[in-house]
This record gives sequence, C-alpha cells and structure tokens, in this order.
Amino acid sequence: MLYDNLKPTLEIELPRTIEEFKEFYRNYGAKSTILAYMLAKGKPLHLYDIFRFHQQIAGVTSDNSTRKALQRLINDGLVKKLGRGVYVAVPEAKHLMLNTIDLSRVRTKFSIGSGRGKQTKPPKWKAKNLDKQIKRVIRIAKSLAEKGDQLRAVSLLAHTLLGIRQTGVLLYREGGLFIYYEHKDKSIRMIYSKELGELFDNLNLPEGALYEHAYYRAGKIIHNAFGGYKKARRMHYYLKEELKWITNINANGKYYYFAKARIMKIVIEFEGQTYEIILQINLDELDNFLQDLNNPEAYKIQPQTPIPLLLQSQPRKEENRTYQDRYGIIRTTEHTKAENELYYLNF
Repeated sequence: MLYDNLKPTLEIELPRTIEEFKEFYRNYGAKSTILAYMLAKGKPLHLYDIFRFHQQIAGVTSDNSTRKALQRLINDGLVKKLGRGVYVAVPEAKHLMLNTIDLSRVRTKFSIGSGRGKQTKPPKWKAKNLDKQIKRVIRIAKSLAEKGDQLRAVSLLAHTLLGIRQTGVLLYREGGLFIYYEHKDKSIRMIYSKELGELFDNLNLPEGALYEHAYYRAGKIIHNAFGGYKKARRMHYYLKEELKWITNINANGKYYYFAKARIMKIVIEFEGQTYEIILQINLDELDNFLQDLNNPEAYKIQPQTPIPLLLQSQPRKEENRTYQDRYGIIRTTEHTKAENELYYLNF
C-alpha cells in the first residue's frame, strides 16, 4: 500500500456540521474534506452522495471534480472502490490523512489569488409575453388531453409550468401537491400550487403516479413552440414570482427507495395531514433513460409505444446486480439551511 511507509499522525477531530466542513475545506482542500466526510459517515457511499456533499461545501456543478478527488484518494491508498460508483474510506485513513496533504498546493475558491472568491447571484430574469406563452401551453395541453394523449399533456405541463428540468420527472400528484424527481442532483422535491392543481383537474389529467409521462416526451412541442426546455421553464418562475401561483410550503417529507424491490415510499406531513405514498418504480432504469436526454437531438425521439418502466431492461443475473438503496428528505421551495444539513449529514 502507498501508506505503508508513512508514520501515523495524531488523530484529528472530524467536522460534524456543514459550517465545520466548509472551514475544513478552506484549510485543507477538497480531497481531504471528502475523506473527512467519508470517515464521518463511516460506511460505503455512492458517488452521487459524495458529489452532493462536495456540491454543498464547494459549489461544484459537475461530479468530474469529485471523481478526480476520489481517484487521488484511491492512489494514496486512503479510499477503496467497492463496486460501480461505491467508495469507502480505509480504517487507517483517519490517522494518516494529514500525511498526504501538501498544504502549499491546496487551492480552493476561497484561496487568496485564486480569482474565484467572489460569488455573484445571477440577475433576476424578466421577459415579455410570458402570460401569452402560458396561455399557449394550456391550449396545447388541452388539445393533447382531448385527443387522449394525457401523459404527453402531463409532460408538457411538467417541463413548463411546473419548472421541472428536461431530465426530471413528475412522480406523483394529489390535488395541488406535486412530487417530482430531478436526475441532475438525484433529489426528490415537492411544490404546492392550488391553481396548477385546478388546471390539471380542469384538463381531466390524472392524479396519483405519473412518472411514465417520461416516455411520452413533449420535447418537439417545447422546442418548436417555446425555444427549448431552458426557456420554457421561465414560465414557472413567472408563475412563482409574479403571479404567486407557487406558494412556499411548510412541510416535512422523507423518501425511501428500496432498489431490489423497486419500491419507493414517500411520507409527507403537510397542512395537518400525513401522506403515505407507495410507488412501484425502477429508479435505476429511470436514471439510465434520463441521463442521455440533454442531447439536443433527444427531443426528436418520440416512441410510438412507450415501454413501462419496469420492462425497460433485459433481465440480469441477480449475482451480477448491485442494488443501491436511497433515502433522504424531500426538498421544498423554501428548504431551510438546517434541513439541508440534516440531509447531507444525517441521511
């Protein structure tokens, strides 16, 4: 091993809160902070868990930097890769981690002279004729629903008025409560809109599990009529900021995904009610389908007979299959800092 000739140092105290991890990151850089996080968790972690932590403390936008840091830790003998996208810190790492740090080479966005210390918030977006575009979306969705293409109408509304990304999926609706999945950061989120719930009802669009709308793409409509997914999502922010259709909700929610059984359990406490939702869904196969949709040509693919999610892949031998359960909090439009810390450190 690469650390066989290193002398053990005094055991360091691991950070516990997001603020402590951020301070650790400023002093020791990304590689050491990721290792400290893995040691604090004390169990094998999937790449997307490590990336989301890295995103929280350093603001990275891609998992490429996370992969590079993990590879350096593997080269140093402080981390092992157990399988596809699963990593664990070796037991000796806590005693040896400081021996691997060259403080003179540590660079973060907070370092003096890095040129990356200032972080600016993008200006609030404003555009003309958004009210007319929203009316056009509703007309097209109504036309699709009347023709019996309800899931394509759901897809159109999801990626415009609900503001879900191209690689996101509306999982479930009950009244004005919408629960959706964002493939970009592997998060489950929820919003509440009484007006949008009434719109769905007026268009006779179904409630309950809606995730199969992912296979009834409305991409061609979105690109031709509204200039693409990114521009179309601006209607959502207009509804939220100008018309106040999207309200900030005080809700607590958790989800549990059992990969082997292909079952997701969602528990939400909202306005004095408790929602317990069970979805039969193959989230891993859904991720595989969604990961290529950022391709500009993806919107042209319009399957004639969408295949149910449970039938997307060929049967695999069980001994070669790695199951990755997932669990965490369900994010809301006003997710507090304390809740974010709970998500990243306690789940």
